[in-house]
Amino acid sequence: MPEEETPEHCLLKQEKKEQVWKALNRLNETQRTLIVAHYIHNQTYDYISKKYGIEKSKVRRIIKRGLNVLRCLLE
Repeated sequence: MPEEETPEHCLLKQEKKEQVWKALNRLNETQRTLIVAHYIHNQTYDYISKKYGIEKSKVRRIIKRGLNVLRCLLE
C-alpha cells in the first residue's frame, strides 16, 4: 500500500485540514472570506474585487496579510 493511502497518512491529512480551518477561523472576517474565496473557491482577484467592491490591490494586500497570520498560527 503506498504511503499516501495508509490510515495514518489519512488521519494526519485530516488533522492538518482541521488545524488550517481552526486557524482560518481566528482571522478577521474579511481576511477569512477573501482567502477562502481565492484558495478554496478558486476565485480570481478580479472576481473577488468586483464581488466585494474592494480594489484589486487591496484584495491582494488583505489576502497576503491573512496568509502571513495563518503561517504564524500554524507554526
